[in-house]
Amino acid sequence: MIGRIFSKCYAWRIPLICGLVSLLGLQQRFASLAGRELWGDEIYQLGLIQGPFKHFWSHNAYGDFSCFPGDYLISWPFVTLFGNNKWGIMIPHILVAIIGFVILYFLCRRYFRTAFAFVVTFAVVAMNQSLVYHAFEFRPYGVLPILALGGFLCLDLLFTGFRRMNVWSKGLIALFLVYFVSFHIYSFVILTLLLIFQFLSRRNDLRSEPVSGAFLIYLLLIFSCLAGMWLWYAAPNLGIFGFERSAFEQTRPVFEYLPNPLADMGGFLKAIFGNMIGFSKLKWTAIGLLALFVPWNDQRRKQAGFLLLVVVLGLQFVLLTTLFKQYWFLLRQITWVMPLAAFLLGWLWDSLLSWKGYKKA
Repeated sequence: MIGRIFSKCYAWRIPLICGLVSLLGLQQRFASLAGRELWGDEIYQLGLIQGPFKHFWSHNAYGDFSCFPGDYLISWPFVTLFGNNKWGIMIPHILVAIIGFVILYFLCRRYFRTAFAFVVTFAVVAMNQSLVYHAFEFRPYGVLPILALGGFLCLDLLFTGFRRMNVWSKGLIALFLVYFVSFHIYSFVILTLLLIFQFLSRRNDLRSEPVSGAFLIYLLLIFSCLAGMWLWYAAPNLGIFGFERSAFEQTRPVFEYLPNPLADMGGFLKAIFGNMIGFSKLKWTAIGLLALFVPWNDQRRKQAGFLLLVVVLGLQFVLLTTLFKQYWFLLRQITWVMPLAAFLLGWLWDSLLSWKGYKKA
């Protein structure tokens, strides 16, 4: 009897570990919200959401100094129902955080072979203090990381199983991507980086097995629609189509809260990449980067590509945007990179621990 219980626990060890670490992460997030009240930017966003339902296809202000209505669409019903009660209006973000751990699990299952890799990724996501704080904040920066994981998973599913998908699955993925792009000005850039990664990392597979015309047409149609939608909502920020942004035009010192890389490159890198892990007791997980240099890692090119294309280029895009707009460079703007970096750490540890199967030529 006891032997069978242990046998079942071992067989289910990965989902059990992920579930327990996810519960710990959710506890941290609930504790963070319980220990504070709504602050200035949250109150500002709440004020813009209150009132009659706005036409989400128009260039309205929703609280993030842009016209992207994604957070407004999921928040408005709960603001209407609960007023300024912080627990009530945070219900959509709480549900998204729970779903986020589920998405992370299914994404990791597609890449990881070892239980330890799951532990690394889930621990970093659960305990990262930036993710903990912003997850239950009445701002879009807690939902955006989950959408980034969801976008990654959707594209991965499309590239590996498009021919086996039914019409409903393709339609649901398309709807999710549409919502993703409607959520934030960064969304289309995130999806584009993830799409390029998929094409480059699977180029050998695409060469050996011709890409179906239906798949290319699907991607072309979806991304054309997404690009058009993004341009429409971003128009006031970009000053195109005759629209200009009227909210919050004052300049801010870009490096008031993080070191200026021109003056202190070491401090800047420490702040950025330290916050990719975001919990001092998990700094050792960065050892996984050694997997990029070990001879038995047959995934190193894909992993290096993910690091440079999604993580580093993603960070650089946000930095250049803040420099261009002369606005603060803040950790909340790069929360979407953090779970992707945590996924990469787990993937690297998975490769680092696969040395047993390596045979030197």
